[in-house]
Amino acid sequence: MNKRNSFFVFIFLLWQTLPAQDSTRYRLFPFSVSIFNNQTSLPVGMKLGMTQSPVHPGICFSYLRTWQNEARHEWQQSFKLGYYYHQYSQHGIQLYTEMCYRYKPFKWLYPEAGLGAGYLHAISDLQQFELNSNGQYEKKKSIGRPQCMISTFIGLSVPLHKKTKPTEPTCTACRKGNYSMPPNRIFITYQLWMQMPFVKNYVPLLPNTALHIGYAFTLKQKVEGGKK
Repeated sequence: MNKRNSFFVFIFLLWQTLPAQDSTRYRLFPFSVSIFNNQTSLPVGMKLGMTQSPVHPGICFSYLRTWQNEARHEWQQSFKLGYYYHQYSQHGIQLYTEMCYRYKPFKWLYPEAGLGAGYLHAISDLQQFELNSNGQYEKKKSIGRPQCMISTFIGLSVPLHKKTKPTEPTCTACRKGNYSMPPNRIFITYQLWMQMPFVKNYVPLLPNTALHIGYAFTLKQKVEGGKK
């Protein structure tokens, strides 16, 4: 073996001993889940409609889409599916979207606010009766009624920054891929939303307040052919 060939063999062996960089690419799916207490009231006084009893529990699942993410500013849209139970009033199934502006002046705290609108399916929690052709009252069967809802909210997020070593595959994948891995976060959101029309001739617009406490996280899926 001549000197030239020996040199190329040496370079090849040296290259093989270097730590491999994982250039795997991932498709990211950001979600959040929250539990909340819903009250039919306006946010008046210091209590903000949050301390009234009894509790009307709810749960909300969201898919998140980030439209713009800069060092200190972020625009994010959420697509939400929620459910709450208001005893002696109604079950509510919510399907709506909200646009959120998030300000990031600190690494540990993000104030946010936003607006939204969508669909509400209201199912009465009371037995309803109607007069039949025989002049007798019989139980009315109902699968609920469609409603509209509009919402606004303010909140705070606390990002949970994961400490990773530069050589870890996840960190390398984030640097190499087309998507950046957002930090998981916990959040608290105070929401004011309107249900309409509630009762057309009596209360056409019903105000609600909801205090959400939740967790946002990201699932990732390996893209086929993403590893070079």
